[in-house]
Amino acid sequence: MSGLSREALLSMVANLPMPSAPSAPPAEPVNTAGPMPKPEADPKTGDLKAEFETAMGGDFDFKGSFAYSGTFPQAPNPVLFIEGVGLIGLPLSERDAQLLINSSARAPYGHNDQTIINPEVRDTWEIEPAKIVFKNPAWAKFVQSQ
Repeated sequence: MSGLSREALLSMVANLPMPSAPSAPPAEPVNTAGPMPKPEADPKTGDLKAEFETAMGGDFDFKGSFAYSGTFPQAPNPVLFIEGVGLIGLPLSERDAQLLINSSARAPYGHNDQTIINPEVRDTWEIEPAKIVFKNPAWAKFVQSQ
């Protein structure tokens, strides 16, 4: 599974389902903007489509932070290799984090017809996808099975 962009990898990880018997309960979501209203299903039918439409029609002026965490104890070590850096140990050590930063570039973003680098807007680093390799074949099988 080499050549994945960071966004593709994050998307894959974000879409992994929770294991049926986690060793530790997942962390509760963090919402610093206050309670968000819970959309309700159509009271007459319990229709999920109506519930979805209600949610999509809601107020999305959310200015807080949101985070979610889960544990996958059965996940194999991906054996992460970055060209020009080498193997990256997991969990990530401070030393390896610094190596990743040193091999990264600030992530640009699009604004109108320009591509801009502004850490006040996007304080993100990126590594060229072609430099990222997961050496453990069991990792690809695990991600695909989730």
